[in-house]
Amino acid sequence: MLYILFSLVILFPVLAGFGSLIEIFIGKFFKGISSKIFLGILIVATFYVEIAYFLPLNIYLEVLIISIG
Repeated sequence: MLYILFSLVILFPVLAGFGSLIEIFIGKFFKGISSKIFLGILIVATFYVEIAYFLPLNIYLEVLIISIG
């Protein structure tokens, strides 16, 4: 349970960061943090699907995505 809690403490700000980046390009859909987290999940999932089609996913890609967000 604590592992899940600590994972969320790291993941939510990363996904909100990606959501903020996307809001700059496409505009705001809704107000609030949930919109940023949703857009972050959408963009990261889309990016992973496109990258996984051509390259295997590994730890280096994971660290790169977290550091960008």
